[in-house]
Amino acid sequence: MLNISPKKQLILYLCWLAVLFFVAVVISLVVMHSLGTSTTSARLQVLSQDLLVFVFPVVATLLMTGGKPFAYVGLCEKSRGIFYLLTILIMIFQVPAMNAIIKLNAMIPLPEWMATSEEAAMSTTALIFGDYSATDFVISVLLVGFLAAFSEEFLFRGFLTRLLSNRYRRNAAIWIVALIFSFVHFQFSGFVPRVLLGALFGYMAWWSGTLWTAVLAHFVNNVMAVAAFFLVERNGYTELNDIGAGLSYIDVTAVIVSVVVSFALLSRYARLARR
Repeated sequence: MLNISPKKQLILYLCWLAVLFFVAVVISLVVMHSLGTSTTSARLQVLSQDLLVFVFPVVATLLMTGGKPFAYVGLCEKSRGIFYLLTILIMIFQVPAMNAIIKLNAMIPLPEWMATSEEAAMSTTALIFGDYSATDFVISVLLVGFLAAFSEEFLFRGFLTRLLSNRYRRNAAIWIVALIFSFVHFQFSGFVPRVLLGALFGYMAWWSGTLWTAVLAHFVNNVMAVAAFFLVERNGYTELNDIGAGLSYIDVTAVIVSVVVSFALLSRYARLARR
């Protein structure tokens, strides 16, 4: 067993990340050469990225330092059912308020390189969704919904938040990780709302005592986004992405209700954590 300081643990993690990131890039190049720009290619690249960049470096680091990966990140901890119920309710009720924040964030002018990164990310997402068939929906839920939620929470709220908590207060660690979480997505028109979501996931994991609540929250958020995309593309229900984003009476009311109910549910979440 290796007992090393958090700083050395971070350095070891970055070494593993560099190696496995290189492997992920090589795999992506091979896949692109073999399959070109296609839905299958995009899905394979996402699969390798989620595992090789988000999960495996953490697992390798913890195994080398004598830690148990799933226990370290909080996946072995149990929590009360009420936390999971509150998690789902919060993720549903926060949508109008978050849509309003997304709308405001999108109004900020972006440098050309940020706009280019945004377009590339959207193109990749569209490829992953395929032809918006029922099969494509199931695959998208598994890839964008579960795998992305699990792998990202494994790294950000599971590993990095705990690692930074050894040096900073938990509140600071949660917000620092939320900033990193948002930045690495390279989708800057949604930078602020993604920071807020990242912090929300962090507090849910902290208050409930298990990473599974953060995974659940992330999963629900991603599945709602996937469902909205599919309903828009298949049936033209564009209003699903605009609830709370306008200035109509309905939108303003929806945002107010969203803020009040979400705050009440979060307050309940925090009170339960103190018991």
